[in-house]
Amino acid sequence: MTIKGLQAMWAYVRRYMSEGTANLPTEKPRLQSISFRRSFFTYMPYFDPSAEGADYRSRMQAIDVILAFFMMWLFWVWLPMGLCHYIAMKCAPEPKWPAEIETF
Repeated sequence: MTIKGLQAMWAYVRRYMSEGTANLPTEKPRLQSISFRRSFFTYMPYFDPSAEGADYRSRMQAIDVILAFFMMWLFWVWLPMGLCHYIAMKCAPEPKWPAEIETF
């Protein structure tokens, strides 16, 4: 996570603490489903040909493009890591919240 991302998270927390939940901006939840394509591009989302990849590329800044250029040379490292991510996520148990938390 970059400093800009951390600053955005801190601004969100400060707004929540001062104004409550009424005036918080809506946040798009992170996709939780496990798919081969998403796992394949976990470490290189700028190569993802889907709409998610296009959305990621539209948010990239100049420094992100430069870093992506240098990181693409590690494609052969990211590829097996993405495949291992898919296997690990498929084998992992589904998280379950305790009953006390589910009541809220």
